[in-house]
Amino acid sequence: MSDTEPRQLSVVVVDDEPDVAVYLAAVLEKKGHEAHTAGNAADGFALVKSLRPDVACIDIVMPEETGVALFRKIRADDEVGETPVVFITALKPEMAT
Repeated sequence: MSDTEPRQLSVVVVDDEPDVAVYLAAVLEKKGHEAHTAGNAADGFALVKSLRPDVACIDIVMPEETGVALFRKIRADDEVGETPVVFITALKPEMAT
């Protein structure tokens, strides 16, 4: 790989809406990245722990455990605490406050 080619990333996408998770994974894979999906925070945390991805994309609003709670769990873990996290949501900005 040359210096001008982007590096392939390993990405974990966590979203309780299967269509959203599949769509995001497809977009990432089309760009040459490796994408793995989880439908809830518990499965997402397990994927982050086992795969140690370059980045995790996490939906904020999920049932049972929110994306913010998952983010805190990742940050508190000694092994994967430095994993970059990108939050994704369909919320309007005024609904998120």
